[in-house]
Amino acid sequence: MQASETVLDIRNLEKRYRNGTLANAGISLQLVAGGIFGLLGPNGAGKTTLVRQVLGMLKPTAGSITLDGVDIVADPGHARRNIGFLPQGQFDLQSLRVHEVIEYNARLRGVEPAKAKARANELIERLDLVPFRTTGLHAASGGVRRLAGFAAAISAPARLLVLDEPTNDVDPIRRQLLWNLIGEMGEAGATVLL
Repeated sequence: MQASETVLDIRNLEKRYRNGTLANAGISLQLVAGGIFGLLGPNGAGKTTLVRQVLGMLKPTAGSITLDGVDIVADPGHARRNIGFLPQGQFDLQSLRVHEVIEYNARLRGVEPAKAKARANELIERLDLVPFRTTGLHAASGGVRRLAGFAAAISAPARLLVLDEPTNDVDPIRRQLLWNLIGEMGEAGATVLL
């Protein structure tokens, strides 16, 4: 993989909602392999709309989005199989334990059961979540839930990681562990969009 290899290519993207609201207008960007990028803007600027289009959850009005050369507007399943995602808010898996949400996410994305379990164990160690391994998400602190969600997002190989405010509610020590992992993933060739 070359450092300048384009992973995500967005060209002249536009999203206009039925009520006439223009959420995105003429967005073009290219994210390269191994790059760590930040998407910044005020509330209402269209960041969430853009992310939903990249994830194949929302169809653009105009423009194109390709992931590794595959048109994800035509094939949104390609995005779901190849993008790790951490949403900003809580996710509806509150009945699961920390290790389960990580392991199950890996399995849903095609990782074999034994490898998913090993990856979950590795991430629990790396993010200092061992004391919370069997804690139910409903009983966990906001920081532990956030770290479990981050681990779930990176539990399976992904060409692109979309991490929406990954350090919210995370204590300073574990925040550094999280940033270390993000840096390692970038060095290994993953493309990260924050």
